Amino acid sequence: MGCTGLSHPGATLVGMGKQNRQRRAAKQRQRQRGSSPPAPGRVSPARSGPPPGAGRFGDGQFGEARSAPPPGDGLFGEARRPSPPRLTVADATTLIQVAAQARSVRERADRVAVLEVLAVYASEPSGCRVVDTALARAAGLLLAGLWEDGWQPADLARIVGHRASPTHRSSLVDAVARQGVDLPLADAPAAWRSQLEEIGARVWWDERRPYLVQWSERAGLGVRRLLEVAVEVLATLLTLPAQPRLCPPPSAWSSATAGEPRLGGLDPKVLAKVRGLLAKAESTEFPEEAEALSAKAQELITRHAIDQALLASSEAQSAPPGARRVPVEDPYAAGKAHLLHAIASANRCRTVWSKRYGFCTAFGYPSDLDAVELLHASLLVQATSAMAAAGPQVDARGVTRTRSFRSSFLTAFADRIGERLRQTTESSVSTADDALGDGRLLPVLAAREEAVEEALAEAFPDLVSHRVQIGNHAGWAAGRLAADRAELAVGPRVDGQRRLSA
Repeated sequence: MGCTGLSHPGATLVGMGKQNRQRRAAKQRQRQRGSSPPAPGRVSPARSGPPPGAGRFGDGQFGEARSAPPPGDGLFGEARRPSPPRLTVADATTLIQVAAQARSVRERADRVAVLEVLAVYASEPSGCRVVDTALARAAGLLLAGLWEDGWQPADLARIVGHRASPTHRSSLVDAVARQGVDLPLADAPAAWRSQLEEIGARVWWDERRPYLVQWSERAGLGVRRLLEVAVEVLATLLTLPAQPRLCPPPSAWSSATAGEPRLGGLDPKVLAKVRGLLAKAESTEFPEEAEALSAKAQELITRHAIDQALLASSEAQSAPPGARRVPVEDPYAAGKAHLLHAIASANRCRTVWSKRYGFCTAFGYPSDLDAVELLHASLLVQATSAMAAAGPQVDARGVTRTRSFRSSFLTAFADRIGERLRQTTESSVSTADDALGDGRLLPVLAAREEAVEEALAEAFPDLVSHRVQIGNHAGWAAGRLAADRAELAVGPRVDGQRRLSA
């Protein structure tokens, strides 16, 4: 019987019977089925990793490419977890900046992903150093641009503090302190250094350890949440437009701007007297006495301003007018801004209200600006006390009208106080002009007012006028009455009752 077989080195198949051939053929078919490729849609035990160059964000742009696991890894056990790409400080800075710029819903979703990545890196010592340095760099670059755009430390702390939580404000303050380490603070203007002290911008952390870790310990919050807070602060700062420069930015600091006291302000002795009078006005329970004390303060201020104006006119080169930002915040921000405007006008100053950012910019000469700030703070306390004394307000139907009443009250109070202060100023100027007898005082004061107007027009060329709306006539009448209970004059009254004498 012939035979049929397959030859292979070292083996020969011969003499198979029929049944053996059938069994052999079945085994052959079984082996062929076992080596066939998987059907479409089935998952086979793949051993290759991500395509070359694929980093955590898809293209390897922000780190090294992940290599595929070695052959056989994961076939009979748990696959090895590939390590995330290593970020450089530059990469992390870019991620923080992109996250801060997120505006749309999709971009904000991407921000969450970025924060997760940064939090993963910050969980390890080396990665924490990278993220910490990147956060300081991103904030420092943004702050440097804001200083050039006219913003100052106190402005930013106030805006962030009122828009967000105390943790957000502390993030901003610490960012200012971190950036200040690299600034020549010895050459900073006195006003700048004063603001740093006012907001508490100081290095409280140990420079040998990552700031993020120490901030987390101090705040009692996780690093992931603190990274989110820091990015939200940067996002807020990115929305701020340029403002007029009120003092030299750090790039312009030199020995000429070094922290000497502000020149031309209120004399310390006059300042002490004015503060004393206003403190008494705030503490007294008698509105008439408060008015008389405020009037005396205004009279002292006007006399000092006249002396300053005459002294400056005799110098070859007098200093130009300056400007300051005065906080004007809710509630009743419109009434408070109106009160500041009324006081400023009585003292040859001008104001511009930036409603969105919670401040007014006051223009004037240093001594006049000092007076405006003092009077505004004091009279605001007195107005607030008078409003509170009026109590809650309801209409005939029992609907509360307290808010509209107080808003109208404060506006009326400001309007009437402005009239009284201007009367006191005009009286003092007239008396001083008569005493001099040479007719030079009025032209000097007029020239100073014109210089202030020019400074305002240069800083804000496109102003929009704001018309005050009165929504509660009872509040308006009560406010006028509160401001008009006593004459703003010092000396004996017409009815024979003595006022607080000078």
